[in-house]
Amino acid sequence: MALTTEERRRQFEAEALPHLDAVFRYAHALAGDPARAEDLTQETMFKAFRAWERFRPGSNARAWLLTILRNTFINEYRRRQQPLLVACSWIAQNAHILLLGAAGMAGRPGIYLWVVVTFMNVVLLGLVTTHESNAADLWESLEGHAMAESA
Repeated sequence: MALTTEERRRQFEAEALPHLDAVFRYAHALAGDPARAEDLTQETMFKAFRAWERFRPGSNARAWLLTILRNTFINEYRRRQQPLLVACSWIAQNAHILLLGAAGMAGRPGIYLWVVVTFMNVVLLGLVTTHESNAADLWESLEGHAMAESA
């Protein structure tokens, strides 16, 4: 028998809300950032409420909520990592273009540098269009690496 919205809300408040602090503490441990932990907690509680009819009353609500939180965190982490992995795979598959270009441009370092910079710009542009934060992180790490080599 389907629950009415009011019954569902009352059950959720009685079973799930007492575990809100535990959900937040676990989210903070996973994310390491209070603001991110708040977002994860909110997303977890939203997902739990949406799926409340699948929860078995009397079972371990805390464990159920923490499982939803863990899965949400892992899925978001994987989503953030995917564009970077795709770009790295593309670089590995197409690195021969740079090497062939380098062989044909011996004695013309300016042109070779232009090819490398253009290649990296294409990669970064692809990252920006799929996930801005990963592109910024990659760009910062590339700049840091270049600064360390020049020093």
